[in-house]
Amino acid sequence: IEVKGQPKGGIPSCSTIFMAGIGQILTRVTSISENIHYSLAVPNTDCFAPSVRKFISSPILPAINLSIILILEDGRFESVN
Repeated sequence: IEVKGQPKGGIPSCSTIFMAGIGQILTRVTSISENIHYSLAVPNTDCFAPSVRKFISSPILPAINLSIILILEDGRFESVN
C-alpha cells in the first residue's frame, strides 16, 4: 500500500501526488498474480476526487490487482474498486 497525504497546493498538487503514487506502485510491481494486491491510499477529499474519478475506470487497475483506498476523516476507509 502506497499512502499519500493531503497537500496544501489544491487540486493540481493532489493530482501530481496521486500520479506519483501510481508511479511509485508501478515501479515496484515485480509480478502479477491473484495473490498479490497493490493499493494507493489517499484522503477522501474534494482535492483528490478528480484524480480518483479519472483513474477509477482504468483497465490497469484489475489487470495488476491495484485498488484505490479512500481514507475518511474519522480514519475509516473504503476501497473504490
